[in-house]
Amino acid sequence: MRKKDTWKQFESSFDSAISSEVIEHLEDDVLALEIIYYVLKPNGVIVVDTPAFNFLYSRNDKKIGHYRRYTKKSLKEILEKAGFKVEKIRYWNLIGFFGWLIYFKLLKNYYSVLNKKTWMGNILGKFLKIESKVTFPLGLTVLAKARKVE
Repeated sequence: MRKKDTWKQFESSFDSAISSEVIEHLEDDVLALEIIYYVLKPNGVIVVDTPAFNFLYSRNDKKIGHYRRYTKKSLKEILEKAGFKVEKIRYWNLIGFFGWLIYFKLLKNYYSVLNKKTWMGNILGKFLKIESKVTFPLGLTVLAKARKVE
């Protein structure tokens, strides 16, 4: 997407968009969100999830191509800068927060080793059911819903 013309044909074409674990990989995250804003229909919705908390940034983040991590405040700011109105924003995955902190920051491990731990995924899945009903002040992920308002 080097030129505006490459995506201009999609102006106001889509009702919704999902950006799942994407914008942290982009040098210009605001530009990406501006493009999504442009291609959404009026009143269109975007759902964004992205890694939380820069202090959790690890060599694993760097290895997989992350430029940054976000807080609720910083994600809200870039969504608003792109033109969106944020309707809901929260942290998600409390257990993952502590797992990442210990496994990647303190122990300095790499992601490939963790993928072999399927029992961990089973425990996490059960806890995420609780998180769908309860909001915690921390999480591994920031999750936001925003709307194109003109």
